[in-house]
Amino acid sequence: MKRDLHTELGISTNGKKTALDINAETVEKNVFANIGTRPHRARKRLGAAVLAAAITVTFCAAAADKMWGGGIWGIFGANQKQAEKLAPNSADLNLTATDSGITVKLIQTLADNHGIYVLYEVSGFGGLKGGENLSWDKIRLKINYADSEKTPGSGGYAYTRMLDAKDGKCTMLYLRTGTGRLAPQKLTFELEGLKKFTDDGRFEPLSDAHFNFAWDFDCKNLQTVLKYNEKFNSGENTLKQIDLSPVSLWITVGGKQLVNCAVEVKFKDGKTISPDMNISHNPSKAENVLSAEFDRIINVDDIELIQIDNLSLKPFK
Repeated sequence: MKRDLHTELGISTNGKKTALDINAETVEKNVFANIGTRPHRARKRLGAAVLAAAITVTFCAAAADKMWGGGIWGIFGANQKQAEKLAPNSADLNLTATDSGITVKLIQTLADNHGIYVLYEVSGFGGLKGGENLSWDKIRLKINYADSEKTPGSGGYAYTRMLDAKDGKCTMLYLRTGTGRLAPQKLTFELEGLKKFTDDGRFEPLSDAHFNFAWDFDCKNLQTVLKYNEKFNSGENTLKQIDLSPVSLWITVGGKQLVNCAVEVKFKDGKTISPDMNISHNPSKAENVLSAEFDRIINVDDIELIQIDNLSLKPFK
């Protein structure tokens, strides 16, 4: 099922701009406990005393020969050639802080023009039972964009996936996106109020721990931008642009608001993927942004065909 973030976040549009359309920072005030594949909105934070721990590190590109097969490369199934290409957009952070009995270790990041993943580990919470998930009352990666008119970002979203929980540790993958182009900057990553989502559907506070991490960020432009002026959906919508990277797919469509739009990517070797597209709409621009992150790193040059609704496009003729 395709995801309409307005519906998932409980936002009513009523034909007007919404926080989701205008400012991705608002989305980050919601914390997602990823139960299966569908994000769930968390309850509001319970009041608690805060002790902030600020840490800074200089950005350092992860060496592909060291990271290939582990960390983010392993999560996204990168081969050696892909890891070498993406290495300038990955930072091996190795930052650790402890507060109120909880320890957070930032492991690695991976970015393209539209978003950044943060891989991190949490410990000190006493472990989880089957079916339980960790979450935060507040989780925020503050970023700015090179496109001044899109700062601090529009049409973006954020969510967290719990990848693994064993031996009293939990490995988490956080994603923050936006339609603008990421600019070199100092990133700040804030986590506050650890809790767990129990197997009977309750949020249970675990700690008032509060963390602030910071590091210098830069990334290489990995996007392949394709311009179009193709009508579809009985002429009610116009495909304007496709942004491709080894990590994500972003599609800009003018015209009426889209709730669902089937997208399929076909590769030269015969493989096909059907990304689960997020959809945001900007009524003032009469523009939709469809976006998805690939489960595995892809080779953009290997794409043979992109199918959007009834449009069949060969991006690399």
